[in-house]
Amino acid sequence: FVHGGVGLFDPPVIRYLVALLKGLQDPADGVSLFHLLSHPMWGIPLEDLIELNRRAKAEQLPLRRLLERFDGKGADPLSAEAAEGLVRFRSELKRLERSVRSGMPALIRAITEQSAFRMLFLLEPEPGGEDPLAALGRFLRFTHQILETMPEARQLDAFLWIVESAIQSGVDPSETGTPPDPNRVQLMTVHQAKGLEFDWVFLLGMEQGRFPARNRPEGIPFPLELMKESLPKGDSRLQEERRLAYVACTRARRGLWLMTQDRAYHRPSPFVKEIQAGAQKHVRSLPSDGSGAEGAAAPVPATAGGLALEREVLQILREIRHLPETDEAGHQERLRRIERLTAELRAASVPPPAAVPAALKAEARYSFSQLDSYRDCPLKFKYRYLYQIPVRPTPAMNFGTDLHVCLEAFYRQVINGRIPTLAEMEETFRRSFQPGRYGAPGQEQSYQQAGLEMLRAYYRSHDGRFEAPLMLEQPFLLPVGETRIKGFVDRIDPVEGGGVEIVDYKSGRPKEKASAEEQLQLRIYALAAREVLGLDPKRISFYYLKNNRKLSFEPTDAELEETRAWVLQTVAQIRSGDFTPAPSPFKCRFCDFRNLCPASQA
Repeated sequence: FVHGGVGLFDPPVIRYLVALLKGLQDPADGVSLFHLLSHPMWGIPLEDLIELNRRAKAEQLPLRRLLERFDGKGADPLSAEAAEGLVRFRSELKRLERSVRSGMPALIRAITEQSAFRMLFLLEPEPGGEDPLAALGRFLRFTHQILETMPEARQLDAFLWIVESAIQSGVDPSETGTPPDPNRVQLMTVHQAKGLEFDWVFLLGMEQGRFPARNRPEGIPFPLELMKESLPKGDSRLQEERRLAYVACTRARRGLWLMTQDRAYHRPSPFVKEIQAGAQKHVRSLPSDGSGAEGAAAPVPATAGGLALEREVLQILREIRHLPETDEAGHQERLRRIERLTAELRAASVPPPAAVPAALKAEARYSFSQLDSYRDCPLKFKYRYLYQIPVRPTPAMNFGTDLHVCLEAFYRQVINGRIPTLAEMEETFRRSFQPGRYGAPGQEQSYQQAGLEMLRAYYRSHDGRFEAPLMLEQPFLLPVGETRIKGFVDRIDPVEGGGVEIVDYKSGRPKEKASAEEQLQLRIYALAAREVLGLDPKRISFYYLKNNRKLSFEPTDAELEETRAWVLQTVAQIRSGDFTPAPSPFKCRFCDFRNLCPASQA
């Protein structure tokens, strides 16, 4: 599959080039540095890279600083291959760092003409991939255009800001994409398909509420009094959606498939009904697997057997198209063949379990954050916790940490019999608020002001009735099967009538309700309170500091056992070595590893 054609930043060689530019601009960017070092051209074994990450974490040093101290001599636990590759890599990086000061044109020339990195563009293309030189050519045209129109982009930091903005926008800034391969499926939006034609077109999501989309109010309504043209009569939004549907349907040269569903809460698009009513031939619907949902076949590995099965399926579809409508037996026979081949394709798509390298053996202890990371995306978990690629805390994470530190210090004094004043609470927060951890200076001031306002509201709402917690920042190590779950509980309060309440502070957006998945963290804390601390958790609560409100639940024994089962299942999946990525445009956009990950949809 090709998602929207091959974008400017999609080829692996361009991802690597962007990582190189980021590493030169910011020596503390551990993700980009790991991306660079992991390329086979340096010959550094994965186990050695993981050891470097562990050492950087233990010494609380950026990976780049650690490399500067490495000389490749003496008693070092790294392999000889790693030592040789690190010395070569550091030498090339230092040479390019001198070119950074000369501006982007000189830096690009140094990378593509003088450094060892130029070998990247001379490699053979990956199967089905774009030629690295062609990808470089497109990137260089884009760079030239930016430098011609925006002179300030001659500095690396400004150029990278433009690149990152283009990547996050999802719009391909190159003048032309690579020509579509007729043997591959092009997956794109209707807008991306304008001006293109294909032999066969499949329109997905032709259901009410999706196409046409639900009517949403404009984010910034246009004042009607400023509009010079007269408004169209009727539902202009529906008319525009109908024009889009026309564009989509007319992309097909030989055949058009409309993929819809007809079941409770999911009805066919009115456009499908209009097309059926106006069609000269009857539109035949293939039966689904009984779920009523659109089929989503698992990806098939590019093996000879898998490709042969795919070709057979396509041949059957061609036969169905040319069968007379009255030949019911012929249709049923071919549908049975498709069902059989579908089962074979699914079986072929399951890869054999890969051996987990010794350096990736699962730990015996996990935190909720680690398990939640695996649930969100197994490959992200692998990068973050097994490869131990260093990532920097975001401003929001630093902000939350500072609020936690302030509230802990405040309640420590309450436990000791003294209630600090509001001015003392504010001063504690100011002392923990360290400049340089919250983005730009303007953003830094906004975070500090927001934190002070939250703490003032919290203090005033509790003034005169501050009660001493039972425990603060309480560590625990919870046995679950053969593993242990580690963590800290923000606050444990006694409850009138017996038992305790577990409180977890949240500095992010408040919620009115929380799903079972969102309660997993608190339920793990409840299990730990009951089984490790010997307490009776009557209530578990998220405390949202933004609106100064609690969202509370009363955990049942059944819910806690379900949580235990989830922990066991997640740990088993981690230990099986299954790190299949779970990408989505929204998740990938905010992922630290979006430029490194081959499955990224950012």
